[in-house]
Amino acid sequence: LSLDADTGALRWERALGTEDRITELAASPEQEWLIVGLGSGTIHILDAASQGEPVKVIDTGGSLERLRVAKWRGRPLAFATVESDDTWTTRVWDLDSGQEIAKDYWYRLSWGEEDKPMRGLALCESSIDALRIAFASSYAKVMVADFIEPIEERQLSQVRQDYEEWQIPDARGEYVDSLAAGSSESEAYLGAGTADGRLTVWNFLSGELIASRSAAHLGGIDSLCFGRINERLVLVSGGSDGVLRFWTTGLEELFRIEVGERIATMVWAGVDRLAVGGDRGVLMLDLRRAIPNRP
Repeated sequence: LSLDADTGALRWERALGTEDRITELAASPEQEWLIVGLGSGTIHILDAASQGEPVKVIDTGGSLERLRVAKWRGRPLAFATVESDDTWTTRVWDLDSGQEIAKDYWYRLSWGEEDKPMRGLALCESSIDALRIAFASSYAKVMVADFIEPIEERQLSQVRQDYEEWQIPDARGEYVDSLAAGSSESEAYLGAGTADGRLTVWNFLSGELIASRSAAHLGGIDSLCFGRINERLVLVSGGSDGVLRFWTTGLEELFRIEVGERIATMVWAGVDRLAVGGDRGVLMLDLRRAIPNRP
């Protein structure tokens, strides 16, 4: 369904020809496409300006959990966490061609850790030619890598350990259920939320730990996103306790909103407005007066 963000009126709807679960929605970098990820592993590309007319379908060959879209060297890429043969991996597709990139090697864990669902995925631009990737499953850690060039152009032996592991402080084997990336004028941030309600923020480029809080939520943190309220960068978290919490990048709580139901997803819809998805539908919040104008 496509809704008008101002009024909530239905603009168009599109049947995908399947009753499968929609796990992720994303927009292409130029906002001309809506990218839809299904749990069965297909990625549907729809023309947002033409009533959701199908453009192409990509079959990942596995089960899909998370999907993120970014531009790299002028090309729109889709990164997805996919399970195939009991192995979870982060894989990459070129949305223009529909072809998979780096198919000879995927970002994944090993040594018995590869069967845990990958529920965390985040991206940010680290330079003109590079994207920084974060992916996570269990074990209270986040894997961080730089996507610089198609992996098949490098030696496979150079790639197998081509990521860092960032440990969540004082955590014991927790699932990382959500990741989010955000940036200010001078810094890039990575936020992680766990199944036990723990929240952690790093500098996404340097790996420096900025802050970590246990019991940030009662229960799992299912959704995270960075955004701006009155031009101030904030981190928003939500999950099974039905509370939407707003934090500084140093994890000082600014305020909270009791939604009253599990918060499954959220996305910024224009300036200072946040759309929150739960069991009963979509709640649109106007946050322009939530934080006073101040440095």
